[in-house]
Amino acid sequence: MSTTKATTASARATIQAFHARLAAAEKQQFQAWEQQDQQQFQDMYSPCNSSSTFHDLQCGHRIQTEYTASCGGLCARPVQGYPFACPTCLIDVVRAEVALEGLTLKLDHDEAMRENESSQESEVRRVADQYIAAMLRRGYRACKAVSKFDEPRLQFFDQFMRQDGFGGVKDEGEKEEPVTPRKRPGMATRKSTPRRSGSDQTPRTLNFRGSTAEGPTEEKKRIENNKEGVNGAMDGNPGQTAETWVNLPPESAATEAVRKAMEAFSLA
Repeated sequence: MSTTKATTASARATIQAFHARLAAAEKQQFQAWEQQDQQQFQDMYSPCNSSSTFHDLQCGHRIQTEYTASCGGLCARPVQGYPFACPTCLIDVVRAEVALEGLTLKLDHDEAMRENESSQESEVRRVADQYIAAMLRRGYRACKAVSKFDEPRLQFFDQFMRQDGFGGVKDEGEKEEPVTPRKRPGMATRKSTPRRSGSDQTPRTLNFRGSTAEGPTEEKKRIENNKEGVNGAMDGNPGQTAETWVNLPPESAATEAVRKAMEAFSLA
């Protein structure tokens, strides 16, 4: 009788030990998988790694590519490779270009050109197309602008909400600026002399206008003439900054133009 009890207890102990080892192994494996999933999630929604479509650029903006892509020369931690064309920076540049072109027309021709000016919206599209086409020809890579979050979980929710047609976690900078032209102050009778640097060397800029662009001498002369007109206008009302009377295009129009141009040229 005692022998039978001992055998039964030993058998039960063997079975329990076996199942305990299985349970411990399965728990350990589950924890490893969970940590691996968390790490993959962190990598997918953190910038500048081989598992992510997000990149942080030196300008401070975050971009996203359609597929995972290696870093480039303008990433926050630059490596050798083709850089990304930052859509957020392009939006600012396009708005500034269109505003300055409109200001040049007003300063040079004023009433004579007013009826022949193309709409600001078409100018935004034209400048965006020219800039992005020129940059992509020079090897810059297409991408899209995204909101920047330090926490990968928030980056995920922002992307998820936007894909489902909702606003992102935070929509900074989407307050549309006034579309109506701002009043330009009167031109002063005295023209200020533009500041001249000690060297005639000018930094190399992107020639986005193509073969019809002005030569260096003509371009420099035009810029100096525009500065004279701007400085003269500012003398008429010293308390106003340039942005209060230069008609910047609405940010939404520039954002849409840059997005469409980036998509069109990247698919071409």
